[in-house]
Order: sequence, then structure tokens, then C-alpha cells
Amino acid sequence: MHARDLQDLGFEIASKWVWGAQDILANPQEAKQMATQDRADVLRSDLVINFAEAKEVDYPRGSRHTEFGMAYQAGKVCYVVGRWGTELENIFHNLEGVVIFENWETIYAHLTQLIVFERARRIMLKVTGLVGPSGNIGPNGLLPCDGSTINRGPHAIEDPGHSFTLSTR
Repeated sequence: MHARDLQDLGFEIASKWVWGAQDILANPQEAKQMATQDRADVLRSDLVINFAEAKEVDYPRGSRHTEFGMAYQAGKVCYVVGRWGTELENIFHNLEGVVIFENWETIYAHLTQLIVFERARRIMLKVTGLVGPSGNIGPNGLLPCDGSTINRGPHAIEDPGHSFTLSTR
């Protein structure tokens, strides 16, 4: 499971549904509560990862599109994994600032780079004394994505943080 891989890197998984806690088919009476919790999880995240589904999927799920839209509108870092040939799954994946990765291996390598960079940056700031009294060290800039597409703009990475929403639904 990708969420466990990301936890091992040091990311916090904000979305509770990733762990199987939500089953809307088994609990339709709880749909409003589940949607409210999912929205809160997205809005507290720094990074949202949206996994595109193949056109051939029998039961296409659409919640990930809503999560993506909420995250983008809230100024979160938005990553999309996968495409259909040269075609993106959703027209909004073409928006400025959205980062596209071809597959899990590519995004995993990128996220690993971000974590290594962040750890090194924190060490250097401590060594140089540039860390403020609250421990806040500010934004760290943008790393190359190792073969991915970057649409630069207001959603460029400022600080990857340690929470994200894994959007696969």
C-alpha cells in the first residue's frame, strides 16, 4: 500500500479513509459524516496525491476529483499519478501548478528527494542558527521532479510538510 510507503518516509497520512475506516456502501446513513471528515482531511493536508484510473475501470469512482478540486482551490500542492497515453484523466489536471507523474516509482523517488532535502535543510538551518524561536524555518523552494511534468504557478511547492491526502477514490 502506497500510504505505508509514505509513512516510512516520514509523511503523515491525513486521510482516514485510506486505512479502510470508511465504507459508504456498508454505511450509507453515515455518508454525510464521511464526506465532512474527508473534506477536513483534505483541507488540513499540505499535499494531495491523485491516482488516475484507467478508462477501462468498471466502476469509476469520482470522489478523488472532488478532493483534487478542493485541494487545488485551497492552494495545496497537487500531484497526479498516471495518465492514459498522452491524455490526462481530468481536464483540471492541466491547471497551472499541477505536477504530473507517470507512475508510482517516479513520484516515490521525487518524494524521497523532498524528504532528504528537507532534513538536510533543517540541519543546515540549525547549524547556521537561522531557525526562529518557534522552530519555524520557512519555505524550502522547488526540487526537480526527475522526469515529471511541472506546471509552474501559484501551486508550486513551498514546503512539502509532512501530511498529505492520498486520493485514489
